[in-house]
Amino acid sequence: MKILTVTNYYPPYFIGGYEIACKETMDFLKDKGHDVMVITSDYIKNEDEDKNIIRKMKYSKPSRIQKKINEYKNYKILQKHIQQFKPDLVYFWSLRGLGINMIKAVEEKSIPKVFEIGDFWMYGYTQPSFKKKIISLLPFIGRKKLNISPAICVSKWVQKEMKTVYNSEITYVSPNATFIPKVVLQKTSPIKFIFIGRLDKAKGLDIAIEALLKFAKKYPESPFTFDIYGNGDAHFIQECKLLCTPIQSKVNFKGQVNLKREMYTDASILLMPTRVREAFGLVIIEAMAYKCAVIATNAYGPSEIITHEENGLLFKPEDYNDLFHNIEKLYFDRGLLKRLQDNGYNDVSKNYSLTSVKSKVEKILLDIAGFKRKDHNDFEAPNSNRESLQLLQENTYDYMLKKCSLASVK
Repeated sequence: MKILTVTNYYPPYFIGGYEIACKETMDFLKDKGHDVMVITSDYIKNEDEDKNIIRKMKYSKPSRIQKKINEYKNYKILQKHIQQFKPDLVYFWSLRGLGINMIKAVEEKSIPKVFEIGDFWMYGYTQPSFKKKIISLLPFIGRKKLNISPAICVSKWVQKEMKTVYNSEITYVSPNATFIPKVVLQKTSPIKFIFIGRLDKAKGLDIAIEALLKFAKKYPESPFTFDIYGNGDAHFIQECKLLCTPIQSKVNFKGQVNLKREMYTDASILLMPTRVREAFGLVIIEAMAYKCAVIATNAYGPSEIITHEENGLLFKPEDYNDLFHNIEKLYFDRGLLKRLQDNGYNDVSKNYSLTSVKSKVEKILLDIAGFKRKDHNDFEAPNSNRESLQLLQENTYDYMLKKCSLASVK
């Protein structure tokens, strides 16, 4: 099957797990014998990559006039590559900054399409107050209603929102996936807590710090360390550093996330105190894959992954006291800690491995493109066995380590 993928960002440049998931999916589909072309923005050039990765799309600028020009250029670029590549299916990821006229270019040719929904990039395009602006800026799109369907949603709550808010008629649920290493649990002393993510108010690092401050005050003789991976808002980071002053000897700001195994392998507990509506929570399953226990906000994506006291712990949103009580429980009950680490690893191995998740996605794509079930095996590459898929996972992970951190591309 010939698959044309459209996405605003593609590694080696990425914002987070969404773009990494896109590359993992494309690599998997290529390994299964599909002919894949990716069209993305020209934010970064990569001279060594596949000729079927086209970095020519223009990302929208703040200027209204420039936005109109860029989005029309993107529309024409996609038209050109549809004509040349002749895809069986167009696979849309995030179109934020590229323009919804991408959809029109596909619908004009009556080509099957599908959307991978890991965030609500379409929000601004669908607000009532924006309707007249959209029409005036994109006169060539006409007045046809935006149709985000079929949609592959990263979680059940995202699926529900796509149906009720964005009127997606056909939806599927397919979670993020992760590389599953062969883990040898490193017993560290003292307990090491970690935070991985964007350092801003939305991700809630300050909530984690407040909880650990309370823990350190109540149990001054109980040692721990807290490693913080990520970058973000400079003012917020400075506020967090000041907040950490009473426990500064225990806290390490490590900087931008670089996906190194070392972040997880010697970590005991991941804290994920997000304030935002997380579509999924990739860091949760990454941590579980390395037998790192997780304490996360009891809402949205994290609450679909974690069953409280079975494969992780959940706490009330924005409640650092409740987070403290969960930290206290896990710190002093090493039997519970070990059980959550083991159960988390078993759960992610069963439900979130790249092989199992992406195989289901492949079947969805084949069905949408109109290939009958009996034709599915036609796309099995000669080396698509368990060993080769494991090699694909390891190679993808190594690629991310070497080339795909923000630090490596800046």
